Amino acid sequence: MTSKPELGEGQTEHERDGRAAKEQSADFLVTEFGVAVPNAADLVADDEKEAEEITEAEFEKERERDPLEDVPSPESPDPDYAKQPGHHMQKEVLHRETEDPS
Repeated sequence: MTSKPELGEGQTEHERDGRAAKEQSADFLVTEFGVAVPNAADLVADDEKEAEEITEAEFEKERERDPLEDVPSPESPDPDYAKQPGHHMQKEVLHRETEDPS
């Protein structure tokens, strides 16, 4: 369950809930449709001041997101293999005596 933001000065509970819904709408436009944050805020806000507040809130959310959250991370190499000589090569080198062509 997400906690509701605290009431701002002179803000009613209805205004806070409406603002939260507008922030969610702006976030939806940004994440699902790739709309720029300021444009998304302008679309959902009633006035310029509210659009600026929503823009700031969205930029704060973007700063907190991990851009590599869904990207798998590579596994560490096998420690036994890494200790072998030539571990940095992709294939093992076979050391064979060359035959004399004569």
